[in-house]
Amino acid sequence: MEDNASQKDAAPDPRPRGPEVIYVQKQKKSRLFTWLVVVFMLMGGLFFLSLMVGIHMELREFSDADDTRRFREEAVEPSESTARIVVIDVNGVILDVDGLFGGFVRPGEVIARLRQAAEDENVRGVVLRIDSPGGGITASDVIYHEVRRTKEAGKKIIVFMGDIAASGGYYIAAPADHIMAHPTTITGSIGVIMEWWNTEGLFRKLGLRPNVIKSGEHKDLMSPARPTTEEEKKLLTAIVMEFYDRFVGIVAEGRKLKPDVVRTLADGRVYTAQQAKRHKLVDSIGYWEDCKKEVERLTGVRNPAYVRYAPPRGLLRKLLSAQVKRDALDGAALDALVRELRAGAAPRFHYLWKPEK
Repeated sequence: MEDNASQKDAAPDPRPRGPEVIYVQKQKKSRLFTWLVVVFMLMGGLFFLSLMVGIHMELREFSDADDTRRFREEAVEPSESTARIVVIDVNGVILDVDGLFGGFVRPGEVIARLRQAAEDENVRGVVLRIDSPGGGITASDVIYHEVRRTKEAGKKIIVFMGDIAASGGYYIAAPADHIMAHPTTITGSIGVIMEWWNTEGLFRKLGLRPNVIKSGEHKDLMSPARPTTEEEKKLLTAIVMEFYDRFVGIVAEGRKLKPDVVRTLADGRVYTAQQAKRHKLVDSIGYWEDCKKEVERLTGVRNPAYVRYAPPRGLLRKLLSAQVKRDALDGAALDALVRELRAGAAPRFHYLWKPEK
């Protein structure tokens, strides 16, 4: 009996005991966790890379004005008529940028749609629905140029203004056959703006001083690290006024007004729809139903089909669609542009209505 009792007492405990055994177990768990983290990070990295490549391809798919690929038609207002009216929305700041955020109008996307409309025999006209405070000078000008080309191809161009069609937004509207403003539209702001920040005082407080070696006196023109001289201001003003004269000429030609008359209106101010009509900057005021009547009058087609050009369907586009559709008054879009203007990037000239906050 005593032998049996002693054997029971001497039997090894199956449960692990002692600090060494516990340390080994923790070490094994730690290695397993590390490998899981590594695998997860690799998979996440591959997924992120694939996502970024896909998004880049989606966003750039129709940004090239020379892209020969075709958009698919989506019915805005269907009709049995074979005659088509293409509706192109210009909603946001006009700027040739890449990005994931909405509120920007990329010129290449608008141009590609205009070209497809110009080449389609069934398209009788284009309605540009503009809701934009303007944007870059070149970005606005290339859209304006394509609007003219589409008009020369025999398509009627009708502009229907939304909340805002100011500065560059009005610039691209000027050559239209008919401009209709919504009763609450703000338009005008005919002019040019350029701004940059002087950070000399901040640099001085931080003890920073730039070292500049330049090939000419004005090579560091608009440097934020020093005051702008009077001579430099004259040089920049001359450039601004040259772009301004071009704007005035385009409005005068498109609206059949004398340049001197346009200059009296082109001091940068904005106008209500009623004021703009009195000054002949717009032809009429109305709602979408009124716009459609004007389309029928100009094209001679009763009850045409209204369509829009949409890019090919894609998962990424569906995921991004809500963001891409944000309108011109979206604060994020204007704030992004303001950040660009005030960051270290080179200053740009803009046809832009940008009231200070």
